[in-house]
Amino acid sequence: MHTISATQLKNNTADILNRVAYEQVEILIKRHGKTVAKITPTETKNYQEVVDATYGMLPDFPTAEEIRAMRVNKDWSDIQTW
Repeated sequence: MHTISATQLKNNTADILNRVAYEQVEILIKRHGKTVAKITPTETKNYQEVVDATYGMLPDFPTAEEIRAMRVNKDWSDIQTW
């Protein structure tokens, strides 16, 4: 874990964030000799797993053509399927 001052963070923000992101380094920020913050890399999530887990939870909505046909025919019997 590296320690830098708040001034160094202010002057080199992009470089410090790149080190945290790509080198997976944790950095402590000190102001007046006291630790005030810690920058840590985030965990990357596999969004495909989230999509797969939630697939099918929402009902199938009618297409624009189906809605247009309902409007023209004044047939709203399918509205409960939304």
